Amino acid sequence: MTVESHRFTTDTCIGNVMMLLLLAKDTHELPKRAGILADAQHHLGWAMRSVMAECEEAGQPWRAVAPVVGMPHGVLYRQFRGGGPVVAAEPRYSGEAYVAVGFRTVGDVDDRWRVIDEADVTNPDLLSAEFVFEPAPTGHRRPFAGQRLEMLYVAVGAVELEGLGRGRGYPLWHGELGRRPIHMTEPVFDQLFGPPDVSSPERAQWLAEAVRLDELRKTHAQQTAQSKL
Repeated sequence: MTVESHRFTTDTCIGNVMMLLLLAKDTHELPKRAGILADAQHHLGWAMRSVMAECEEAGQPWRAVAPVVGMPHGVLYRQFRGGGPVVAAEPRYSGEAYVAVGFRTVGDVDDRWRVIDEADVTNPDLLSAEFVFEPAPTGHRRPFAGQRLEMLYVAVGAVELEGLGRGRGYPLWHGELGRRPIHMTEPVFDQLFGPPDVSSPERAQWLAEAVRLDELRKTHAQQTAQSKL
């Protein structure tokens, strides 16, 4: 896509935000007013993503753009590469927040725990929930795209959240709660989306794991189909 096409998308998102803000201004029913503002915030995140695409297409370096929007360049880059809205506003928490420290696929051909050691899985301080991982499509395989994930969480103080990794949550789909922003440590995020340095050995290993899992799933599907004949 060209800078102009990205700009058209950005302008469209901005128009949606403006329309929603005006609608919220004229709405007196408080829950509805809050919902409209939440929708506006969501559209603004997509506008931010689109304008970041403009910057990338124009050759603007991430380290130059990040200070302007008030974000660490690594966080900005990962949000953009994650395929979802880019959220520059930094949340503030009055109590604890929950951060994913490990995960495994549910019902997959290789459902071992990732990032976290097996011995730590039974830690009573960890919480568990299942989410569907559906990232935006890219030109390469992602090892866990489309899979149901069981994530393990640890409670941390609000001031520790940024130090653990992605202080701004990535939206995942929960069967009962709907789409929820999930905080995760950098190693968990890298396992899901890939290490950011595309020339690193870690990135090559991550891509190789995607190919391995893809082949395993194909073989398993073929064996399952043959067993039903």
